[in-house]
Amino acid sequence: MDNLWIYILIILLVLGGGCSLTATWWSKKKKNEKEK
Repeated sequence: MDNLWIYILIILLVLGGGCSLTATWWSKKKKNEKEK
């Protein structure tokens, strides 16, 4: 059962990191479109 919690923590970290990365990438993309 301990491994289950470790997997859940890893998944949450990956999802959280992915969301923040997508947010920063999306804001950069919008800025580039405005400059054009």
